[in-house]
Formats: sequence, structure tokens, C-alpha cells
Amino acid sequence: MNESLLLGCGNLGRIILDGFLSNSMKISVYEKNQKIQKTLKKLNKRNLEIIDNLDGLKDKTFKYILLCVKPIDSLSLIKEINTKISTKFIFVSFVAGLETKKISETLKKNKVIRMMPNILVEVGSSATGVYTKSPSKIFKKEISNNFSFFGFLEWLKEEEKMNFYTALYGGGPAYIFYFLEILNKISCKNGFSKKRSQLMVESLLHGTSKLIKNNSQNFSDIIEKVTSKGGTTEKAIEFMKKEKTYEKINNGIRKASVRSKNITKLLNLEKL
Repeated sequence: MNESLLLGCGNLGRIILDGFLSNSMKISVYEKNQKIQKTLKKLNKRNLEIIDNLDGLKDKTFKYILLCVKPIDSLSLIKEINTKISTKFIFVSFVAGLETKKISETLKKNKVIRMMPNILVEVGSSATGVYTKSPSKIFKKEISNNFSFFGFLEWLKEEEKMNFYTALYGGGPAYIFYFLEILNKISCKNGFSKKRSQLMVESLLHGTSKLIKNNSQNFSDIIEKVTSKGGTTEKAIEFMKKEKTYEKINNGIRKASVRSKNITKLLNLEKL
């Protein structure tokens, strides 16, 4: 892959950057935060260039320009980039709620892609939602190949689906960690140390992941397999169902999806 430019290197930006660096891909990073700049410079990587001024980009060519900033900062940065780089590039946005048509209002001559990965990019296992208006299968295959180090790429037919994708899969690791933390607290409350509890909960997660990989059954079948009739696990599952755990989690995902839609509405009101 030719050189890429990453705009913004916060939490997700840094994970994406690490993915590029670990795959020996050449990348430049523009980041305003001086503390983050210093941290990046300490990496001392040959395939990494730190840019602190966009004026220096006029003579540069990039295959991909990756936008990874907060929604509130996204539109002004897109406008600035459009005045600094005259060559063609593929623009990839990781910004929640920012629609491709809004980006294309400024970047008229460039192809625009919207991606929603999660923090599991760090271990090459993100379920990443991808959308573009381009109907080209060759173009989509190129993107799939070049970003395969993210993990699994799911091409969405409708951009509107990105709101749900952001809510469930973008935030998915946090929900799993939240549930693991609940198990950890319950374990500690019942007399196990915090350290031992975490080790045992991690063992549960690791074992469950291996079982899923080695088993062709769906989740419901596996639950039935480990839930003995009249046993302790069945009692816990019955209680969770009675307490409408599914409905509560579903409502939480819906809240996140609505938030994504509201961000879109706010961004669409802004003039470029």
C-alpha cells in the first residue's frame, strides 16, 4: 500500500496507527496535541512521519487519507485538507455519524469510504463496518485487501445501517468488558481476590472463545449444551430471562444508535 495520512491520533487513531506500523506500512500522522506528538516521536519508526502543520502537505501524494477525530472537529479539518492537497486520494472516515454525502460536498473528486472498526483492530480481530457509494467490485476488493489487517470487514449496502453497526459492533468490546467486570465484581464479593477473580474471568473468556471457534453449533445450542435440566445454570438463565435482560441490552444498543443518528443530524446542519 502507498503512503497514507492519518488525521488525528487519539484512542482509536493510535490503535489504527499501530496496525499500520506493525504491518510495515508507511504512514504520516497529523495531530495537534503536542503531548501525543512527543509520544509518537519517541516511537522512532522509519515508516512513520509526524506532521504538525498541514501546509507541508502540498507536495505530498497519499493513497489514503484517514480521518479519525471527534465529530465536532471533522468538518473543519476536511475543508482544510481540501485546500492543502490537490492530488487525488481515497478518503476514509472513522468518524461516528459523519455521512459520506456530507464529506463529498467538499471532496467532490475523491472517493469516500466510511468505516466503523472497534478497538479489536489492535489484535487484528475487529468486525469493521464499511460503506461506500462506489459500486465497483474491484475497488471494494482493493479496500478489503489493503485493510484486511483490521480483521473482518462487513460491507454495508445502506449507509443508514452504520448507525446500528456503530452502536453494536463499534461499542461491542466495551459491552463485553462491562459484563466481564460484573462477573469479576461478583467473584470478589464472594471471597476471591481481585487478582484471582480476573484470572478466572479471563479463563472463562478465553475458553469460550476457543469453544466457539472449535464448534459449528450456534450460540443457543451451546447454551442448551451447558445448561443441565433443573441445574444451577438453568436457574440463573431463567432469572435473567425473567428480568428481561435481552430487552435491557437491546434498549441500550438502541440508545447508542439514536445517539449516532443525532450526531449525523448535527453534522448535516453545519455548512462547509
